[in-house]
Amino acid sequence: MPAVAQPQVPALLQAAATVAQRGQAFELLLDRAAVWQHGGIAHLAPSSIPPALVALQAALAGEAARCGVVFDTRPYAPHVTLARRAERQTPPAAFAPLRWAARDVALVQSALGTGRYTVLARWPLGRAQ
Repeated sequence: MPAVAQPQVPALLQAAATVAQRGQAFELLLDRAAVWQHGGIAHLAPSSIPPALVALQAALAGEAARCGVVFDTRPYAPHVTLARRAERQTPPAAFAPLRWAARDVALVQSALGTGRYTVLARWPLGRAQ
């Protein structure tokens, strides 16, 4: 995904705040461990995506597009990255699933190539499940 131009950031902040207010808190069950061989990313993922997360992702993608941000068109694949450069690693056959309580939305800036992230703003999701 290309970098977001600095003048677009205020509009993205407002859009994310609006989406969060209308959003819904949810729980994500991370019950699959895998490694994407094409990128060498070891990660945990849900075997089932909660409808509230699908709605949140779609709303954020729509708002980003309205702000002129080019959004990733690949199929949405929620995950938690555990390690990079893990191409030759084998994920565990069994592990205790993790429950992730998603209660807010954050706009995060990444410093490309460094693995560093900065939270620009965070908003609570509007309603509990």
